[in-house]
Amino acid sequence: MDIKPRYRRSCADYLRLYLNLDGPEVNEYSKHDHELCGNITDLDQKTYFSKDRALIMEFHSDKGFGNFTGFKGRYRFIDKTQFKTSGLKKDGFPCSYDFHSFHNNTKGYFFSPLYPQNYPANSKCSYTFYGHAIDERVKIIFMNIQLQQGTDPRNCDTNTDYIIIYDGLDSYARKKQVLCGLRNNELVVSNASNLYIEFRSDSTIQGKGFGATYEFIPKNIIPTQLPYYVVPRKSLLEKFDISKEQFCKERFCFLCDDRVEPTISSSRFQMS
Repeated sequence: MDIKPRYRRSCADYLRLYLNLDGPEVNEYSKHDHELCGNITDLDQKTYFSKDRALIMEFHSDKGFGNFTGFKGRYRFIDKTQFKTSGLKKDGFPCSYDFHSFHNNTKGYFFSPLYPQNYPANSKCSYTFYGHAIDERVKIIFMNIQLQQGTDPRNCDTNTDYIIIYDGLDSYARKKQVLCGLRNNELVVSNASNLYIEFRSDSTIQGKGFGATYEFIPKNIIPTQLPYYVVPRKSLLEKFDISKEQFCKERFCFLCDDRVEPTISSSRFQMS
């Protein structure tokens, strides 16, 4: 993208994106979600998703002179049902879910609101997992986390958008972990049979959010975070809308093709 840059906080030439439409049409009263101008290197975000089946882009240029090339992009239609949270939504709460372990239903997926579109401002969502008290734990893998970052990306205390994990059924239980910023393949395992996860965002800049898997596993199995990643099948990466390169960033990876013949790859080192 190369469009006349912003001047005094205003774009004379711009590309507007309408992402939250009920149908494939806009008028003079329609509110755009993003107004882009300048160079692509200036953008905080380069990938956008519609809320539903329609996305409209509006390009405008004024009569001024300038040597700007405009924009080009790629589009893809994806199945929105692949981003559906597997749990039971709590009555009266727009983004809170319960997950119960049953003999034929012990695993699934859960997402931040609107994922892979940016989550709303001032979100407060909860995800409560109920395993069998005698013989189960809860295993969570956050496949992709993209939250607004604070002044110190390594310190979640400076982040206003975050995920808190409690070892129990509510926020009065022992706090187990806090996740924030940009992460992939984060493993969380409960000490007992229940787990409570809370997601919060503030009123300023939003991010893509998170996508995760859950599984109720036998209590005698305690998975550990390995120093390398075993990359999932392409279909699972597509489900969370992340690339192999994003998933492997700064880690060693075992990459398996359909014949399950592993090769090793790293974004940091060249291997012969």
